[in-house]
Amino acid sequence: MRKGQRTRTPNMCGCGCGRLAPVFYNKSGRRKGQVAYYTKFIPGHGNKDWGRRIKAMPLGARDLLPLGSTRLHYATPTLAYRQIKIGPGNAGWRSEHRVVMERHVGRHLSRKEHVHHKNGDTLDNRIENLELLTHSEHSRHHGRLRRSSRSPVALPP
Repeated sequence: MRKGQRTRTPNMCGCGCGRLAPVFYNKSGRRKGQVAYYTKFIPGHGNKDWGRRIKAMPLGARDLLPLGSTRLHYATPTLAYRQIKIGPGNAGWRSEHRVVMERHVGRHLSRKEHVHHKNGDTLDNRIENLELLTHSEHSRHHGRLRRSSRSPVALPP
């Protein structure tokens, strides 16, 4: 080995596939035949190509969670609803209480229909605890609850 010459490990692709990345050599000039530069990735394996490769994958192929998985969705910091995965991708998550009611009535619910939790526990999605209300009925019900909680309580003498 000549002075100043370095040995180099094989040029492995930076994505981790284990294949050798190409080495480019000078084609002309004083340094003809010598290494011009080492590439980090095989063409199509680099970070710039990641989005194109992801888009080429079939819908749902990169999902980490299987269908039927559940997660919590916080509508407010203290109000949680359970969601269930019924389809591929991020659009496949639906509120579990609406899915349970749809299966019970045998049809899709319209956006104007609300599923009310009778006992107030939003994580209790048993069909006995759910009732189907229109938007106006649901607002009226919660308005009554709010008014009754605001009524003054008589203090004992």
